Amino acid sequence: MTMTLERIPLRILGSALLVILISVVLLRFFPGYLTNTQFLAGIIFLQVLLAIVWNYRQRLMPALALAFLGAGTYTPLQPVFSPIRWVLLAIGALGGLALYLRERGHWFGLFHAIALSCILSSFASAVVSTYAEVSFLKAASLLLLFLYGISGARLVVLFSSWSFLSSLRIGLEVFTYITAVSYFVFHYSLMGNPNSLGAIMGVIVLPYLLWFALTSDDAGARHKRQLALIISICLLLSSYSRASIGAGFIAALLICFGLRQYKFFVRGLAVALLCAVVVAALVPMKSETSGQGQTPVAKFLYKGHESQNVLQSRLSVWDQTIDSIRSHPFFGTGFGTSLANENAGSSRLQGIRVSSDVGVREHGNSYLAIMEWQGLLGVIPFFALISLVALYAVRVFIQVRNIQDLSSPLIVFAAVMLGGLFHAAFEDWLFAVGYYLCVYFWIFAFIFVDLLHRASEPYPEAETTFTPVAQSAAGSAT
Repeated sequence: MTMTLERIPLRILGSALLVILISVVLLRFFPGYLTNTQFLAGIIFLQVLLAIVWNYRQRLMPALALAFLGAGTYTPLQPVFSPIRWVLLAIGALGGLALYLRERGHWFGLFHAIALSCILSSFASAVVSTYAEVSFLKAASLLLLFLYGISGARLVVLFSSWSFLSSLRIGLEVFTYITAVSYFVFHYSLMGNPNSLGAIMGVIVLPYLLWFALTSDDAGARHKRQLALIISICLLLSSYSRASIGAGFIAALLICFGLRQYKFFVRGLAVALLCAVVVAALVPMKSETSGQGQTPVAKFLYKGHESQNVLQSRLSVWDQTIDSIRSHPFFGTGFGTSLANENAGSSRLQGIRVSSDVGVREHGNSYLAIMEWQGLLGVIPFFALISLVALYAVRVFIQVRNIQDLSSPLIVFAAVMLGGLFHAAFEDWLFAVGYYLCVYFWIFAFIFVDLLHRASEPYPEAETTFTPVAQSAAGSAT
């Protein structure tokens, strides 16, 4: 301990001397750089990047989440976050892999093997793509995401699971309040497309805030978390996104029944219905023409087009994707690319593209999208990975009835997985790495699988606070 404390001042002193030396050199030989805004911005970015890498476990994941979210929002900093997110993802993947391999107790299971096979399949499909360069870039982004999920993301919860959950709660609450002020006070669409607002609220924010509210022991803290939960429900409903509302409902149902909070679910459903009436009366739809004067049910179900089929907006793009699958049944059109035409619609979700609009069109279904990209042969590992996520989540809820410790985070992780898979049936984001929801979902999926394994075979120095709840679920998952 004494030697460590003695080294810290020398390290700080050395860093300060290095900064002074660089400043003197710039002032003496390159004074013009100090008035160049791009150069100064680059220096600031490098300093922030160094601070993130210096404390990888605590800072990389929040920075990565913020960068991808910032790239998908309508803010002046969106052009800045767009390239930064890929730098952080690359650092997270490569740095996380190096650090994780140094730790004791790391493991590699069936889920991770299938994830790596998905990467190989994506690169193989890029070879036959009409837009090979774009497809290779998107396959590379999937490689970075899954490498980070296999290594860096797991480091965050390896020794500090509850610290991670606490930080997650604070982050989601802050995001909810900022978004509410943006939409309800300033009437500014921070998330761009309403479907993007509904997606992040229904799949990620609402389930976690609900679990935090239900598992809080302090009455004061519980009331504050319930307030954030109600606000998130209002934001979700104000998006009028039926798939997102359905995903949030499924996740809430699973969490409440898993925790045996039946009365809370009934009360929450009543509050949600009241919020729906208020939202329908005060918050107009983005393109509300024929929706004027309709009942709240008609507004949420038909979105102002009561004369049409409920799935009318999806049928045309589904048919187009199915036709493309029939034209390229075995090898697909290439990962992340489609044979788009001039009449093809653009994506409904903001920030879903990786690098180019070439070969990109809306599919309205993540499963049809990946089947079109990969073909019947290349899609097998992707469907196997999805099936494993669903299987592990379902087993958690099947066995949760026999578990005494119902405060386990496995319940909320499983609910998010199932809610997200439901939502993916109506939006094509599940393997679109440029979209923040894809990044969040798969990071949580890798952490979820890791927690299942940790419960059955805890790491020597890791926390074991989830042991009672997770041992049963992990035993079946293993």
